Amino acid sequence: MEETHETLIRPKTVTEFQAMFSFIYGKKNSMWYSDEDLVRRLLEVICSLMEHARKDRRSEFEKEIPHVFSWYCALANRLGINLQEALWRKYPGVCSYCVRESNCSCGVEHPVIPDKETTLRRLRRERDGREPHTLRAHQELHGRLYGKQNERIFPIQVAAHLAEEAGEVSKALRYGNTESVSAEMADVASWMFALVIRLDLPPIDELVWKMYPHECPACHQIQCACLEKL
Repeated sequence: MEETHETLIRPKTVTEFQAMFSFIYGKKNSMWYSDEDLVRRLLEVICSLMEHARKDRRSEFEKEIPHVFSWYCALANRLGINLQEALWRKYPGVCSYCVRESNCSCGVEHPVIPDKETTLRRLRRERDGREPHTLRAHQELHGRLYGKQNERIFPIQVAAHLAEEAGEVSKALRYGNTESVSAEMADVASWMFALVIRLDLPPIDELVWKMYPHECPACHQIQCACLEKL
């Protein structure tokens, strides 16, 4: 049975948002875009966001961040990446570098943590009561981990980190490193959260839902019916 607006429920979890974008754009993306095209589109919208950061056009971020998130989900869906799993594996309730539960102090240099990988494996298994599921809860986790650190840098620097991680996704794909692609995709999300928090914007789930309320903002259909590439 074809879904209608009445049966479509507002997404809350990362998995639900990922599924929503697959429903809206999956068919069109499969027809119009190769894997490389999707990477390029993600890089393009992030570069557009960086331009707004460079020119201090903060009002534009509420519109640009949802676009970034849309193409981010498109790439994840194409690659078969479960974003909930990718985020938890990289950030199992702690900074994956210093293993702190809040106020990461890594800075530029990552500290040497004895048996860090053993600790991270244990934390990944300890999901009950610790794992965030909603998109907003993931943002709150990253705010707890990195908010204090990111308060000290300019928005353009946060946007630059986001672009850097998207470049790492592209590089990992070019080398066929599947595990690295998943980890770098988690880092892209982390810096999206950082930008939302640093600019004191509404939570990312609200921004995305405002732009994509289970429909394409261009044609206003629950499954994109645009006749031209977006």
